[in-house]
This record gives sequence, C-alpha cells and structure tokens, in this order.
Amino acid sequence: MSDALIELETLLQDLPDAVDRRRLGEALNKSLQALQGAPRMAERIGSLLELCSTLGFESDPLQRELAVAVREESWEVGEAIAESETEDSLRTAVWNYEKSLANTVAALDRALRQHWRTVVSERFLPLVGLGDLLARIGASPDFGRRLAACGRSAQSVGDGVPSVELLARARSLLAELASLHRERGESIGEGAVGMFLNALAEGTATLAMIDDEVREWLTSNHALGRIRVSPA
Repeated sequence: MSDALIELETLLQDLPDAVDRRRLGEALNKSLQALQGAPRMAERIGSLLELCSTLGFESDPLQRELAVAVREESWEVGEAIAESETEDSLRTAVWNYEKSLANTVAALDRALRQHWRTVVSERFLPLVGLGDLLARIGASPDFGRRLAACGRSAQSVGDGVPSVELLARARSLLAELASLHRERGESIGEGAVGMFLNALAEGTATLAMIDDEVREWLTSNHALGRIRVSPA
C-alpha cells in the first residue's frame, strides 16, 4: 500500500472524531453568544436572593420554595455548562439556562416585587398619614415631615427599577424606617400616645383612646383644638 493510501486511511479513521470536535466547537461558539449575558444574570440572581433575606421573603413556605428553586437551578445549570463534553449536553445545558432558569428567576422577581409592595403598604404607607398629621397639628413638625418623606420615597420605588437598585433602595429605606421608629419613641412615645396618633393617621381613632397620657401630650403640644374625631 502506498504512503498516500496509508495517510488517507488514517484520515478516514480520524474523520468522525474531527467532525465531533468541529460540531462541539460550533456548539461552543453558539453557547458563548447565548451566555454573553451570564454576568448580568448572575448579578440579578444575587440581588434577588439578597432581597429575599432583606425583606423576610422566605418566612412564607411557598415563597421560600421559590427562592430555593432559584438557588438549586442556578447551581445545576452552571455545573452542567461547565462539565459539558458533547454537543448535545452543551445544547441542553444552554437551553436550560436560557429557558428554564430564566423563567424561574423571572417568577422570583415578580413575587419579590409583589412582596415589596406589601411591605410598602403595611410599613411605609402609614408613615405618610402620621407624618402629615404631626406636621399639620404642629407637634414635632420636622419629624413629621421626615416620616412622610420616608413613606413617599418607598411608594416611589416603581416596578421598573432593576433588581440591584431595588435591593439598594429597600435596604436604605428599611434602615431609615428603623431609625425613625427609634426616634419616634423619643419624640411621641410608643405607648398610648403612639397608638392614638397612628390610629388617628389611619382614620381609626376613637375617643376611648384619649386617656390621661394622650390628653397630656396633646395639651403640651397645643393640639387639642386641632384634632377632629369623626363618628364611626
């Protein structure tokens, strides 16, 4: 057999492996294009999971299940991409990244934003009414304005903000809220006075709530003649 035939026979034997390597290379190039947004996805996942902790999201079993799904699927998809050795395994791993993981992350994102709206409604919205009230009756007006401003700042955080920005603003607003509550204890008290003012701001105050402590506070702040309690 001539040298040329021997060389051709060797090439023919190696051809299947070469085709497989070429296909894997082509699949890898396509995968690299699909994974160009992976750093942003990783940042998004990280900020969403941090939000879970910041907002107490995982205290609910169903919400915790969603957060766990994102953690586990992120790990599985990343591991599958890193360990892919064939065209099919790489294609499957990238599909899971682009479709399955993306859908799970989007579901967590939606749930967290809904949870944030609940936090705003329950913890920040009352600040607006109470702050405006304190400013209106002249009792701790500066503190009242800061209370209202904090509540309105939380309301202004729209659904369109990126998850990284939502995390930063939620942390900042919750820290401000905690500071204002501590100051409120010093400014207007946390006992009967605080309960009355909160109820007044929410429209649920009754005459039965005006005990000696509340009357003394209202008198000292010249607020007795500036507050109205309407019939239920």
